[in-house]
Amino acid sequence: MPLPGPPIDITPRKPKSYELRLIVWNTDDVVLEDDAFFTGEKMSDIYVKGWLRGTEDAQCTDIHYRSLTGEGNFNWRFIFPFDYLVAEEKIVISRKETFFSLDETECKIPARLELQVF
Repeated sequence: MPLPGPPIDITPRKPKSYELRLIVWNTDDVVLEDDAFFTGEKMSDIYVKGWLRGTEDAQCTDIHYRSLTGEGNFNWRFIFPFDYLVAEEKIVISRKETFFSLDETECKIPARLELQVF
């Protein structure tokens, strides 16, 4: 019987920490849903909300008030820190399953950035 080969490391992969940085400068063609009280013109207050799927930390820009053309101007930065497994192409999120859980559970989900314009 031949000798066994060298030992193989089977420890789980450790995720690398990354930061996704996003700059919001302008919005265009936003639907105007409100009416001006005195003039009756269509207008809208515009802001952008963003988050990484699976995390609870949503971030919002400031508000561009009373846009009459559907255009909003910003200079806003979002920073989304996350842990990423390159080999699996997934984000790793550690959280408790329930309020009464003692240990955190690791969830692996696909990386997805969600943006909404209001």
